[in-house]
Amino acid sequence: LLGGVHITSAPMTISDDFDYGAVGEGEQTFLEFVEALDRGAPEAEILAIPGIIARRDGKFFGGAPRAFIPDISTIPFPDRHMFNRYRAVPSLITARGCPYKCDFCTNRVLWTRKVRKPPAERVADEIADIMATIDDVKVIVFRDDIVFIKEDYVREVYEITAEKY
Repeated sequence: LLGGVHITSAPMTISDDFDYGAVGEGEQTFLEFVEALDRGAPEAEILAIPGIIARRDGKFFGGAPRAFIPDISTIPFPDRHMFNRYRAVPSLITARGCPYKCDFCTNRVLWTRKVRKPPAERVADEIADIMATIDDVKVIVFRDDIVFIKEDYVREVYEITAEKY
């Protein structure tokens, strides 16, 4: 299953080398895809999953586009327990979208110009989860395209996080 910004911005370029592609936000698409594979669903059913695409013998197939997740607070925190084993640097994404329309950026294709972010409390809870799950955290990388676009939001996340520690 191929996902990400490239296949989302240019879905018709998926090659026969990949079994399937996931276009757009992948959380719900991936869950439904894995559930379909697990129950042995026929390919027609898999291709009907919103956000799933494929190319077979040069012909493009795909389900309907998947709607954006309106409340990204509903997305569970990732399981980061393996970070201790591999000494990986923890990261999180606090928002999706960007209000700007830069020609060079794929944000307008991937997320649109509407910024969706969880409440500051949710971000603080994820930081707390990282701190509780991963040993000896020295840094947390924020992978947002525009990290904390509003200063008051940054301040609120900081204050809530500081209270928890």
